[in-house]
Amino acid sequence: MGTYTQPDAAAPPQVFRHPRVPPAFYLQSTFRPDREYVDGLIVKRNVGEIDHATLQKMVLLALTALEDEGGFFALQECRVQAGATRYRVPDVCLIPADRVPARIIHEAPLLCVEVLSPRDNLKRMRERCTDFLAMGVPVVWIFDPAAETAWELTNDRLEERKTGVLHLPSTAVQVRVEALFAAARSKKRRHTEG
Repeated sequence: MGTYTQPDAAAPPQVFRHPRVPPAFYLQSTFRPDREYVDGLIVKRNVGEIDHATLQKMVLLALTALEDEGGFFALQECRVQAGATRYRVPDVCLIPADRVPARIIHEAPLLCVEVLSPRDNLKRMRERCTDFLAMGVPVVWIFDPAAETAWELTNDRLEERKTGVLHLPSTAVQVRVEALFAAARSKKRRHTEG
């Protein structure tokens, strides 16, 4: 299989170019870390470093704490079938608690969350997230740990938030942006200074 190496942060994610493989091959394979499947190509995801992983953990914990109230189930890095030939792996997603699948999510999650890795950029992440919106996900939250900025992405808008609240449509669930970043900073500081 041919591959190419990313020369810099602006380069697209690494793609295994040859050969194209059927979805069954992808679904029966194990990758560490997991990869995505897009139109016959197996695509390597940019993996996070400490800031990414810490913020992802804080988002997951915040949403997990609201599961009973919201009637959903929070999952980390679970494969989502976003189309007939597209399988994506969001950092975090929420699905209805009464519709937890056995292996792979086939129905639109209530929410998908992506945390930018150092090699990601908002433009490329937004393009990737259109797969979630196309399958019926009402909102995608995108976080940039380096800039301490969050965005709410829907089919008709991208709204930046450095402070304030991110809402889950049609629910009372909301998460304070600055609280997530403060929790991530605090957690990281406790473990790196102590």
